[in-house]
Amino acid sequence: MATSSQTLSPPKDTALRPSASLQRTEIANQSDRELVKIDVEQLLSDVIAVVESKFSAGDELVTDLYAAIHGVFVEHGLVDA
Repeated sequence: MATSSQTLSPPKDTALRPSASLQRTEIANQSDRELVKIDVEQLLSDVIAVVESKFSAGDELVTDLYAAIHGVFVEHGLVDA
């Protein structure tokens, strides 16, 4: 057990390695970005479903609205074109 006068240092072979917590943070950030993309795509799908539910089947306005709404999502980089 170390006393207050002693300092502990990592073993020399691990001193230059990134910490495990840093690696977990990077993985979590990547995962968060992937979840955000999935959520945005689901949001777009839900918005389109609501729009479609308000119009009769085959209404051309639904197609136009879909294109316009999808375009907004693309412009903001939320979904791919």
